[in-house]
Amino acid sequence: MASAYNVPIGAALFGLEVLLGSFALELFGPIVVSCVVATLVSRGLIADHPSFVIPHYTLLHPRELVLAMLLGVVLGAASAFYVRGINVMSDLLDRAAAWLAPFLPLLSMSGVGMTAVWLPQLLGNGYDAVNAALLGKLSLAHLLLLPLAKLALTATCAGAGVPGGLFTPSLFYGGLLGGAFGMLAEWVLPGGAPSGAYALLGMGAVLAGTTHASVSAVLLIFELTGDYPLVLPLMLSAVVSAVVSQRLEPESLYTSVLNRRNVRVPATVPHWLRQEGARALLKPVHQRVPPSAPLQQVLAFLLEQPLGQDLYVTDEAGRYRGALVLDQLKGHLPDHSQLHATIAADVMDMRVRPITPGLSLSEVAARFTETSLERLPVVDGERRLLGTISKQDVLRQGTF
Repeated sequence: MASAYNVPIGAALFGLEVLLGSFALELFGPIVVSCVVATLVSRGLIADHPSFVIPHYTLLHPRELVLAMLLGVVLGAASAFYVRGINVMSDLLDRAAAWLAPFLPLLSMSGVGMTAVWLPQLLGNGYDAVNAALLGKLSLAHLLLLPLAKLALTATCAGAGVPGGLFTPSLFYGGLLGGAFGMLAEWVLPGGAPSGAYALLGMGAVLAGTTHASVSAVLLIFELTGDYPLVLPLMLSAVVSAVVSQRLEPESLYTSVLNRRNVRVPATVPHWLRQEGARALLKPVHQRVPPSAPLQQVLAFLLEQPLGQDLYVTDEAGRYRGALVLDQLKGHLPDHSQLHATIAADVMDMRVRPITPGLSLSEVAARFTETSLERLPVVDGERRLLGTISKQDVLRQGTF
């Protein structure tokens, strides 16, 4: 990416943020060296200039910053649609009959050729169409029609197994949709920035939305165009788009492809932010008994509990008093002549320490090392029983 698009900084951060999920120094060093070497070789063989040469736009009026955020919302949804379209088409073609599979590349490329008869801008890397959008030279009809056609053909070719990238088509998709947004905004609010400025924002917004990596998206667009004055609205659009897209489509354009191949990639959220806490694993308690419950009823309830689940004693206000564990009752029951007079308060284990919803998963895991129980009760600040957390659910998270 660094050599193909002349973007050494953005490419390095893209690899770290999207694929490795970490900015650790031991990862950053080798990637930076490889990007620098690749870019130097590329510049020596070809040339050193931005991929897109455009006028220097500025969008610093408060109204334009608000429009940049609105553009982020719109293109965040469009980015989720882009990722979903690629995935749906790939899943659909994966289920095609075995005899049809060898013909899918031929059929998909035939579709590209037939569509290009009417829309030749779809051929190649799309740089000419994107440059025209950045310069405001495309009509609104083309700005709306070409991105949808590009998405349909890209999804079909990707699903059919035709070699090709997803990065440049996403720039095409975002740049033209951003230009359409800018043209509509110019009609509604005359006197604002030209549509080409919003085309540039659209490229960054869709790149951030499809990759869920707003930092590298901003730097990539800055290096692709060399237009620094737009960095502030570009940051707004990219961040908003990434948030909206991730809410609508949790997988990014690149991680979804790897997940379909059963390749697990690390999350891009830092480790200390991924610890959800005990509240995320809370399960309700469907059966509880008062302290005065007779032992016969307690035993009947315990025998009805699923494997690994215990019974909990609560008072009238729902406050936790203790736990009733069937294995612990064995050998600790009173004399047989006193069984009819025994109640839950006599045999409950008050040594089972409850946990609170605010504990981190690492703290919950540490608490499980102190007991052989499979579940622990969860209480609030007034010791009201909220539910339970199982050891299996904690271990399944693996973030502690």
